[in-house]
Amino acid sequence: MTKAAYCVRAYGGKYAKSFKRGGYAAIGWDVEDLSGILRGDNAALGAAYDSAYPEDGRARRGQGIGQIRSFMWDIKLDRCTR
Repeated sequence: MTKAAYCVRAYGGKYAKSFKRGGYAAIGWDVEDLSGILRGDNAALGAAYDSAYPEDGRARRGQGIGQIRSFMWDIKLDRCTR
């Protein structure tokens, strides 16, 4: 079975130590609190994105929502040795 791998950039390493020390990762999208959106509720995620970025075109919207969706629902903690 192939595992997915994701890269969560830490703003050029600026936040890497905080992420590792705190046991978390974060993304810098300026979107409202998404914690109430249920897993798989793409319509609610899309509405939140549209509220924050109403001028985005279709391609940029899809890319942004895809990145947020992956961060929220796909990325899982794995042991990091570095």
